[in-house]
Amino acid sequence: MTGSGLNQSAIPPTVGGFPQWLDGSSILGGLYRLMVHGDVLVNRVWQQSMLGKIVNTLRDWMYRCVDSSLFFKVLGRWAQQVPCLSTIPFLPVAIGLFFLLACLANTGLMAMAMCGLAVLALLDGLIYRRCWLNHLTVIDAWVVLYFASALVATCFSSVQPHSMFGLGKIILFVLGYGVFRQCVAFQPVALRWLLAWLVVLGLWQAGVGYLQLHQQALSLATWQDPNINPELKLTRIFGTLKPLNPNLLAGFLVPVAGMALHWAGVRLYDLLQSISRQTVIMAALWAAIAVMLLWATAATGSRGAYLAIAAMAGTVFMMHGHWLFRRAIWPQWWLKVGWVMLAVGMIVGVLGLLATSDALRHRVMSIFSMYEDSSIAYRFHVYQASWRMIVDNWLLGIGPGNQTFTQIYGLYQTPGYNALGTYSVPLEIWVEQGILGLIAYAGLLLTVLLRWLHGLDSQMNGRLLSLGLACFVALVGVFVYGWFDTVWYRPIVQWESWLLLACFSVVTLTASREERV
Repeated sequence: MTGSGLNQSAIPPTVGGFPQWLDGSSILGGLYRLMVHGDVLVNRVWQQSMLGKIVNTLRDWMYRCVDSSLFFKVLGRWAQQVPCLSTIPFLPVAIGLFFLLACLANTGLMAMAMCGLAVLALLDGLIYRRCWLNHLTVIDAWVVLYFASALVATCFSSVQPHSMFGLGKIILFVLGYGVFRQCVAFQPVALRWLLAWLVVLGLWQAGVGYLQLHQQALSLATWQDPNINPELKLTRIFGTLKPLNPNLLAGFLVPVAGMALHWAGVRLYDLLQSISRQTVIMAALWAAIAVMLLWATAATGSRGAYLAIAAMAGTVFMMHGHWLFRRAIWPQWWLKVGWVMLAVGMIVGVLGLLATSDALRHRVMSIFSMYEDSSIAYRFHVYQASWRMIVDNWLLGIGPGNQTFTQIYGLYQTPGYNALGTYSVPLEIWVEQGILGLIAYAGLLLTVLLRWLHGLDSQMNGRLLSLGLACFVALVGVFVYGWFDTVWYRPIVQWESWLLLACFSVVTLTASREERV
């Protein structure tokens, strides 16, 4: 169940399209070329920079130490005597086990596990002489700027001890990106299997949520507006993620559901090309997986997740519609009519689902309640206080970490509205890391968007395109959900996001190389 084994011709390339339009644009042309084709420039700057020279010198020294180390010589002889050891993908397996542990363990244990992964990734680079720092992308450069903004904000923070603790968390998060990047950069098979493993973990959490729903799992008072009619309260599932919270589960499931939704659409394309027993089974299987994951995400009752689902579904639908109307493999008019009818059917299906559940309908409609809903009104007050913090600290920020935030927030908060964060990732980054952090966040978002537009009509093969677009759909869910909640700062959600970003970075780098060849 890799979700990327589609035929090479399943999504055929087109001539022109978005790449030609963007490249010829007087306004976006330069930005497009920098974001999509700027990997060579990034690597050249890195190699000539002082930091790059120091890192490369340190790397070469470590290689010499490995060559002269008795331990590694003995390890090499032992590995030669057990040939199967060289075929075991230790790092991908360890990352898979790490995400399994993250679904059950607390944050402290996860931090120690990430440190262990970092050591394993370092050994992987030393033993096999492979370092992804020699193959940088524009996305990697934005990640470096994101970390640099946190470092600068910490240095100038007025509550530096608390900011140091927050910086430690960011180091662990960015370290995760480096580990994932090291893994997928040199083991392409690991890329699709890790994404598939996330889907498997999502199905597991959906199964746990189904049991919780039928056992009428009790909701904490803070999960819903306590003032609403008890008959309209939605029983919200929360899975096994620590701390037990429906919004945390939603943050984990949103990108997984997005990938499944995309792959279900890809399998539908396979079915249109060739109706066989295999294509029918795979299309039905991925459709069922997507439905289960979308149901579980909806059952969390997270209104931010509802908006993310809508964004991901719209992205997948428009993306497949773009191919359907532009690519000559489907000239039949009835397929285009079917595409429109499918849109109508999806809308009718959602409306029918809302009509069958008063609690679900009330939960969805409460998105538009504004100040009438206590939770939304609370967030608006936090947004206002956070904006006042930005006005006074827009350049360098207050420093990273929720402890730093709580120390400073008290000076700006509306009485009675305590908060641990801004409940919006862009606001949180700007408050904590200043304008540099916001630029890094916006740069990541824009680069991912432009590389996706490039990939829609690029010449990359079908399997690579499927993986890249699956990551993009998942990242759409991550970004949209992050606008309305800061559950992204929970370790499992953030590391899941960094894994998706690392995969997307590697796919687009590989595609760019193929096109230059």
